[in-house]
Amino acid sequence: MTQASTGASRISVAELAKRARTASRQLAKLSNDCRNEILMKAAKAIEESAGRILDSNERDCRAAERTVAAGEMSPSMFARLKVTPRGVEEMAARVRDVARLPDPLLHGGSALGSQCLDTKLGIVQQWESRGRFSRVAPYASPFL
Repeated sequence: MTQASTGASRISVAELAKRARTASRQLAKLSNDCRNEILMKAAKAIEESAGRILDSNERDCRAAERTVAAGEMSPSMFARLKVTPRGVEEMAARVRDVARLPDPLLHGGSALGSQCLDTKLGIVQQWESRGRFSRVAPYASPFL
């Protein structure tokens, strides 16, 4: 996003990441219902800001055309940069989808995924939010 399109000063990626980490720790202290309410409000704000989002995206795309012409950005990357009104609707819908997911912090935030590896042996693999392997654990298989 360009400085002009955001109306804000440029912030480094490192600073944005630091702010996101701080915010995530604050959000983790809230109840699941409260976090979901925030997500629903964010989805509504996306929809209400559709005009500004599209205007900013148009300015960004005009600036990016020069980058594509100079060979510094691929046409396929440029195509992914473009946002349509339908794209804004999809953004809001996907945020609402996240609000409908089970509480990721219900189990201490570690075992966010699992996969049955073998129904006959009754083995389940679980992994953490960071994508690291967590454990292989036995479970009561209905097939035994």
